[in-house]
Amino acid sequence: MLINSRDCKRVVVRDVTLKDSACWVEDYKDCEQLTLKNLTVHSLAAYNNDGIDIDGCAHVVVRGCDINSEDDGICLKSGDHPCEDVLVENCRLRSSCNGLKFGTGSSAGFKNIVCRNLTIYDTYISAIALEIVDGGEMNNVRISDININDCNNALFVRLGHRNLHGEIGSLHGVTISNVTARIPDRPASVFNKFPVTDGVSHNGRPTLLTAAIIGLPGHPVQDVTLQNITIDYGGIGNAPRPGQPNLESLANVPENTAKYPEISSFGTLPAWGFYCRHAEGIRFTNVTLRVQGHDYRPALLCDDARDIALDGFHALSAGTEPVIVLNDVYGATIRNSAAPKAATRFIQTMGRTRDIAGP
Repeated sequence: MLINSRDCKRVVVRDVTLKDSACWVEDYKDCEQLTLKNLTVHSLAAYNNDGIDIDGCAHVVVRGCDINSEDDGICLKSGDHPCEDVLVENCRLRSSCNGLKFGTGSSAGFKNIVCRNLTIYDTYISAIALEIVDGGEMNNVRISDININDCNNALFVRLGHRNLHGEIGSLHGVTISNVTARIPDRPASVFNKFPVTDGVSHNGRPTLLTAAIIGLPGHPVQDVTLQNITIDYGGIGNAPRPGQPNLESLANVPENTAKYPEISSFGTLPAWGFYCRHAEGIRFTNVTLRVQGHDYRPALLCDDARDIALDGFHALSAGTEPVIVLNDVYGATIRNSAAPKAATRFIQTMGRTRDIAGP
């Protein structure tokens, strides 16, 4: 690592350019009163070149940084201590993995985090990934005013159980607002723009990944608000190809309970805009989803979910499937939302779905 700070207080790093680390570029672990300001990171030398790692730190400000990294851009972790009271603002992030990520290490949890005024571009997995898979609690996270451009996925929220012999964590109290995202269908040649020196290739990584909120059976992701969100998506075609999902194959979506948490590990999901499974208290307010090409899948699919609220939900293109599909959903309210003219059906209920009000 180029900077490795442990158990330190009143750390200030500013106006520095960091290039081509052999491992993570910067790692700050169990520090207090940490300020990172106007840092430039350009590190594509190895597959694990995280731009900035903040592990178990408290009272943190990251401001005005420009990150171009082979691995995750800004990554919050929590091993021995929670990562808490963190402000990330006014940064530009490019990554061959995830732009802004919480996890993978999450055993002590994340709380009181604010991320705002970020530009995230040309990421190969997710622009924003919020993950609790090693125990721990994520609570009171506010992400706002994000511009996402030319990324493979806008958002991945995941509660998993990678630590199979430990406790399952919890993920709740997250608000994501004022986000615009462009998720185009990019050719494989794009992923050779940033070659790495260890022989790892980005060819074959899937593009056009669906934004997703995924928990575990009996352990849902809870209390997530998505407000003022616009996603432009490329589309995968008018009909499923062999192996691609449809409404008859919802049970085939893998749980990936203990797998390393990346949205790409779930493959092609049975919705193009948002996929929610094992989730409770998810609110979509003024959310607009647009397909630039064609996509046969529904815009939104909720599976094994409770207390879903849609207010001002608009999907501006439609495929052969209904716009919204609710499977085993108990309690949903839909208002101020309408189907596009080309839709064959706006809402389809499946399984044990009940207590649906609206639109």
